[in-house]
Amino acid sequence: PTMLKQTNPLSKYLGDSVQSILPQRDLVVLEASQSLNRAMAALATANILSAPVIDEAKQYLGFMEMYDVAKFVVESKEEIDLSKHTVGEAMANLEIQPVFVQGNVPLSFVLETLSQPHVRRVAVLESDEQKARAELSGAIHNICSQSDMVRHILGKIGDNPSWLKRVSKSAREL
Repeated sequence: PTMLKQTNPLSKYLGDSVQSILPQRDLVVLEASQSLNRAMAALATANILSAPVIDEAKQYLGFMEMYDVAKFVVESKEEIDLSKHTVGEAMANLEIQPVFVQGNVPLSFVLETLSQPHVRRVAVLESDEQKARAELSGAIHNICSQSDMVRHILGKIGDNPSWLKRVSKSAREL
C-alpha cells in the first residue's frame, strides 16, 4: 500500500506506530500441525473467530478463520472427523497471503493494508525490543484489527468530528 496523503482528514490521527495503540493481549496462535478439533476448541474457548497460524519453524502462515474450517468441511466429499485433519490441511486450498506489518510502522500504512479486500486484521510482528516475547508466538507480537483502528480514530476525534462533515459530503456538495 501507499501511504495516505497528508491531505486526507484522517492522516493527523494515523502517525503513531501500530504497536503504540494496541492493548496487551493473550494471543491464541494455532500451529499448522494442530488438529482442527483442537484449533476450533481454542478459538471457541477464547471467544474469537480467527487466529494466526505458524508452522513448525514458527513462521507466520496467515490467519485461519472459523469460516475456513466450515468451508473445508462443506467442500469435502465425505464426512469429516475434525480430529483427523489439521489446520494446515484446511488452509492448503485457501488463496491467502499472510498479511503482516512490523510493530513500528505508522497507522496510516496499517489502515491502507486493512482497506484491501478480505483483510480484516493483520499480524503485528516483533520489533527488535520485543524479540523475547515474540519467540513464544512465532514472531507475532500482536494483532491489529479493523476494530482497533476504528477505536483509535474515534478516541482521537473525541466530541468534535469536524472531518466527518467533510467526508460525509457528496461530490456535488464539495
